[in-house]
Amino acid sequence: MSDPATGSTPAQILAQALLAHQQGSWQEALRLYQQVLLQDAHNPVALTNLASLYTRLQQYATALNLYQRRLQAGEVTAEVWFNYGNLQQKMGLQNDAVSSFQTALRLQANLYPAHYNLGNLLRDLGHYDQAIQHYKAALALQPQLPLAQRNLGNLYRQLGQFALAIQHHRLALALPQQNSQQHGENCYNLANALASAEQFAEAVHYYQQATRLLADPVEAWINLGNLQQRAQDAVAAERCYRSALQQRRDHP
Repeated sequence: MSDPATGSTPAQILAQALLAHQQGSWQEALRLYQQVLLQDAHNPVALTNLASLYTRLQQYATALNLYQRRLQAGEVTAEVWFNYGNLQQKMGLQNDAVSSFQTALRLQANLYPAHYNLGNLLRDLGHYDQAIQHYKAALALQPQLPLAQRNLGNLYRQLGQFALAIQHHRLALALPQQNSQQHGENCYNLANALASAEQFAEAVHYYQQATRLLADPVEAWINLGNLQQRAQDAVAAERCYRSALQQRRDHP
């Protein structure tokens, strides 16, 4: 069946929509995908891509409706469940997102971003043991995943398992291709873990690195000042607190 106005079939219109989407002409792609759905209301590609575009445009309620229509349109891939879960996570639908990521992983067990996102959700929901399992699964599939190493390290620190926290923050710090901000964040997290383990000399070293690398080093200066104060070096502590105030004069 062709469009009476253009004489084009849904397949032809979909091809035009895909080209517009690929070229970044989102409004044109939106118009064409919607035109496809007027003729073929259950077209899985149009529904999926339209939902993706509306997510990118932060029109989340519209995107959610489209994903729900897509789930009713036939066989659904792991990627669709993963993107649906991402949208639910953005909307604060945490339990729904957990279910979507779990479904994605049942369909494709090696989908490491789903393991990582599921780890974040389970951590936020207080299911720490399950979160750790999914962070580890993500890292087994993709060892050079700095955020998974960092989040796993922070979670172990939260749980008082400081040796494991230090181990994972060292692994995060050792990963290649980090910019200054990423390197600084990893130094800061490692310093926090070292300080929690009362390895103060090395913690001071990494806080000092963090103050040089972070775009906003206020918390690193404060934590470094706290360690200097603990070491009864009031002059060094004062210098750190003054450095923090130079960055943010209204910090309480």
